[in-house]
Amino acid sequence: MTNLNSQVVETLQGVRSEITVDKEGKGSITKSGLCVLLNISRSLLTRSEFSKKLAEKLTPLGFDRDRFFNEEYVPDILVSGIIEYYAFDANQISENARTLFRAFAAVGVRAWFQEVTGYEKPKPQTELERAKQAYEYMGKMIAVMEYAADKPGQERIN
Repeated sequence: MTNLNSQVVETLQGVRSEITVDKEGKGSITKSGLCVLLNISRSLLTRSEFSKKLAEKLTPLGFDRDRFFNEEYVPDILVSGIIEYYAFDANQISENARTLFRAFAAVGVRAWFQEVTGYEKPKPQTELERAKQAYEYMGKMIAVMEYAADKPGQERIN
């Protein structure tokens, strides 16, 4: 892993507390957290310095200027557009944004493939499920031992 990639991973861990996900699964991040993540100045997300080009890019994603500047959290759909903008279109490109864009693109493709094929990640077993499975195996072992108990040579096997 390159030094920049490890810095981005460290930054992602650092902004974890700035991220929320609602009960419908929609995520958002604070503007401050987003700026840290992208390694850009917080002032770039203020009304006075917000890029017209960025606003145009976000409009098809549901960008509402008044709502954006009156709320502290940025919805995940807009975050993706902001990352893309600072990765490729901004006057000053953010290397963090490029790294994030590439990483999120790969994750997005994987999620899409999984959705298209109907893949569901296996759920980890609970303690109760593991105990039930152990109980079933134990029952099978007892049944085998009971079956073999009166067979010749069983004393040597035991």
